[in-house]
Parts: sequence; structure tokens; C-alpha cells
Amino acid sequence: MDGKASENAVFVSAPSRKAVLPFAFGAALLLIAFAVFWLWQAGAVLGTAFLAYGFFRVKGASVTLTEENIKCGSAVIPIGEIDGAVCETGAFGKILGCGTLIIYTKRKTRVFKYLTRAEELRDRIMTAVDLHRFREVCREAQQARELMEKGG
Repeated sequence: MDGKASENAVFVSAPSRKAVLPFAFGAALLLIAFAVFWLWQAGAVLGTAFLAYGFFRVKGASVTLTEENIKCGSAVIPIGEIDGAVCETGAFGKILGCGTLIIYTKRKTRVFKYLTRAEELRDRIMTAVDLHRFREVCREAQQARELMEKGG
């Protein structure tokens, strides 16, 4: 592949608004509890605050996987620098199909929260990493073969 001209997105994962549902569920439980104890005004305020907190907390940039790197906003992670990727999904994450993706590189660990299809993205990233390593080994073997042919 030559430069940036031929770069195509292989997979794109974006933050899921479904991740707000656990916060909404918690807010609903708060409202019910406060209504039972005749504190509905305070319950409405706290429930609304809890829902607003969840709504504004679920943010993030979409993650794009290309053949050569991973892009998230202004961050670019070359495939060759990735040591591993882990996906964490809680009970609500499994139900809603979203999770947290953690990418380990030699320099730092990157965390991407509330991604849709995070497990599939992790699998695709690890496949791309394996393919990149295989190509590097093939390239080194080709160079060694060429050196042996010149020398012998």
C-alpha cells in the first residue's frame, strides 16, 4: 500500500446511546423508591440528575480500523505497535451490545468506552495484528532469501 491515498476503512465502531439505559434504569428505580416514601419531588430531581449524568457521560469518538492503523479522533495507532486488545462488557453491555475496548501498545494503554460491537472490533484488530506480523515475517524471509542468492 502506498501512502494515504489507498486507505479504506475496514470496520467502524461508534459509541452506543444504548449505554444510557443502565443509567435510566437506575433513575427509574430512584424515582420509584422516592415515590414510595413520599419524596417524589426530591426523587424527580435526583432521578433527572442521574439520567442527565448518564446521558452526558456516554460520549466518545468512533473508532475506525484500516489495514494499516486504528483511528479515534486525532489519535492514530499503527497496527504494528499493538501488543494486544481486550474487550470488557458488563451485564448491561452484553444485553445492549456495547462495551469497553482496551488496546495495549508498547508505549501506552488506550481505553475506548461505550463502543457498539466492541468484541467484534477486538477480534478484527487482533486479526489485523496477526496479519501484519505474518507479512513482516514473510518480508524478512524474502530479504534473507535475496541475500543468500546474492552471496551464493
